[in-house]
Amino acid sequence: MKVLIVGGGIAGCTCAAFLQMNGVAEITLIEKAPRFSTIGYLIGFWGAGRNIMKKLGVEHVLDEKGFEYSEDIVRDQHGRLMKIIKPDALKHHGPAVVIKREDLHRALYELLGGVDVRFGTRVMNIMRQADSVIVVMSDGREERYDLVIGADGIRSSIRELVFGPGFVKSYGWGAWMWWMPQNYRAPKNPTGYYGLGKICGIAPFYGVSASLAVATVPPETGRDPASRREKLLDLFAEFTPEARAIIESAPAGSELYYDDISEVEMHEWYRGRVVLIGDAQHAVSPVTGMGASIAMEDAFVLAEELGRTQSIEDALARFAARREPRVRHFRRLVDHADGWVMTGGVLGYLRNALLPYVPEWYFTNMVDRFLRQKI
Repeated sequence: MKVLIVGGGIAGCTCAAFLQMNGVAEITLIEKAPRFSTIGYLIGFWGAGRNIMKKLGVEHVLDEKGFEYSEDIVRDQHGRLMKIIKPDALKHHGPAVVIKREDLHRALYELLGGVDVRFGTRVMNIMRQADSVIVVMSDGREERYDLVIGADGIRSSIRELVFGPGFVKSYGWGAWMWWMPQNYRAPKNPTGYYGLGKICGIAPFYGVSASLAVATVPPETGRDPASRREKLLDLFAEFTPEARAIIESAPAGSELYYDDISEVEMHEWYRGRVVLIGDAQHAVSPVTGMGASIAMEDAFVLAEELGRTQSIEDALARFAARREPRVRHFRRLVDHADGWVMTGGVLGYLRNALLPYVPEWYFTNMVDRFLRQKI
């Protein structure tokens, strides 16, 4: 079987690694970046992602390079403590950690010794045949594959070429992310400040911390690097001095990352012999911190089904049947979390009034049920 994986991020590397383990003969992975590189900040890992890392034999990376935390601190925009959520209630699924995206990505990439990896390469066109897929590459090559896997993220070119446009929908939120200065005295545990339709927070890490601010804003609000920091400061002007200190630590220019937060919602997982995994099929907001874990689950399940049968069509049908209810459950979890975190107006005031009295198990039980679900 000849398989092409488009996208060399976490989903693509995980899929290639599992396909190798399951004995799929020829695997090609293409990545549009000119060389191995990684962008991003910290990734949260709960039991779902840890189980996949264990199957790959690289769980030790989480223990060696991950930062385990004991509490999530939630305050309102004025600094009033609203809730302390302790992941100890979920520790039977494995400790809750954050890890640098770079460390995770590198560990996965290093598993790909038997994969034909090509950097600086894009897919320009796809022609689906009854029993194969012809792919035209940006380097002029035209190649035939038994299966094409789109693991190329929320702005997937494979999705656009095969399934068409219109699947990316904006939340109406903008996100700013940055590394804190090394001399900044970060709290011992992740701390978030909840305003009305906006949040900011800090996640401590070894020697350096990452910060995130999300606000309900028009599209492209922070797209211009020249005014990016100024707009961030204006949006969070009413926050407590402790939160303002986090915001004011943001660098100027392109060192301050910005993006509009969007989702991908589609009912199809595959068409012919082209299949989507990860954010290409089901991108959601980053509030729960489980997106990478769910993408890695996709990769594992797809490789497992392809290793069970000679029929690619049967494998894809079983893959979709297994993943659809799981991802639907995940979306409900994300929507619920988003409703608490990003609500504004009168509902935002109501949330702030009620949150101190909502028992911790109300939040942890939902996550526990999800993590217990078989993949």
